[in-house]
Amino acid sequence: MRLSQVALRNISRNRRRSLLSGIAIGVAAMSILLLFALVDGMEEDLARNLHDFYSGMVRIRHSDYDANELVSPLHLRVEDADAKVATLQSLEGVAGLSPRINFPTSIYREGETYNAQGIGTDFALEVGYSGIDEYLVDGTLPVAGERRMVIGTGLAAEPEVGVGDSLTLLSPTMRRSSNAITFEIAATISLPVASLNNMALYIPLDQARRLVQMDNSVTEILVKLDNERDSRELASSLLERWEGEPLRIVSWRDIPSAYSFIELARGVYNGMAIVFFLLGSTVIITTTMIVIFERMREIGTIAAMGMTGRQIIQLFFLEALFIAIAAAFAGVVVGSAITLVLQQVGIDLGSALDGVELEIGSTIYPKWNLLTTGFVFAYSVVVTGLASYFPSRKVARIEPVEALHTT
Repeated sequence: MRLSQVALRNISRNRRRSLLSGIAIGVAAMSILLLFALVDGMEEDLARNLHDFYSGMVRIRHSDYDANELVSPLHLRVEDADAKVATLQSLEGVAGLSPRINFPTSIYREGETYNAQGIGTDFALEVGYSGIDEYLVDGTLPVAGERRMVIGTGLAAEPEVGVGDSLTLLSPTMRRSSNAITFEIAATISLPVASLNNMALYIPLDQARRLVQMDNSVTEILVKLDNERDSRELASSLLERWEGEPLRIVSWRDIPSAYSFIELARGVYNGMAIVFFLLGSTVIITTTMIVIFERMREIGTIAAMGMTGRQIIQLFFLEALFIAIAAAFAGVVVGSAITLVLQQVGIDLGSALDGVELEIGSTIYPKWNLLTTGFVFAYSVVVTGLASYFPSRKVARIEPVEALHTT
């Protein structure tokens, strides 16, 4: 009888032991796959939030703005912004644009003052750029010319305001004086980044220019591309096009405050994956070794019947391999099914991210990946095979009489 047939017979004869081994391998494979999917989802979410709300794929600012950003230097601006937006819209590969005025503001309501971060934007362009309309909770987006605003639900909660209420915004101007305009709340939005949701309000770009007295200028223009890999090339070509103007045009990969977040997060996530890999491997290895050492009497019996040490090693290796293939396959199938569901509904981290300053959304959507799935399957099978080989080799060298006396 072939060793493979003997291995299959042993597996079916010892169903409980085989099932326990299989469950351990399957759960480990499923867990590792889910972790990788979560890590990929978090990394993608972080990159998307940075592109949509902070850095774009290419960012255009005044050359001195970054060095003075903490004091909100409105006088350090991108001039002739409308013409620049029109130029960018004509370029091939540009997927979206967002000209913005970022300004510090205080909300005044019924004798109380609340600090906020104001963002003046062209809502018609912003919808195509960040999909801001997808985050609407109540109301509708304002249009150019209206003194209406959009406010994050977190920011709206403190003064307890909603759609239809009026708020007065007090802000410094480009000329370092002060100005105030009263806006009606047109909509509330729940932004994916908690820190932004708790501080941000949006007003039409023309109204922001009036508030901070900035004619046809913006503090930044964010650009999104069809292919992110072209960001450095576009930044370089725009610098040549607008040579002589005091502009800093950079790819998001060259912005320390942006791309470094991705690099930091990737390092943290990879560290988590390695730890989980080791835990999963430990479960597989420990289970396989325990099963083999518990079968010492069986090994003694088959050795006494004339089976060589090499055949014993092959037999146990085949048993572990067959169990690993079936269990790992089941594990990645279940893990893939769970991932595909979570990829649609997401995982609500909610209050778990309170106080976290990283630009991660409160809902994470794990990302299924075919290469990762294949890797986890192969890894689980290989680890199980190695875990069975070495202890089988050791016990196969024990004399049959000694093995038969093992309890």
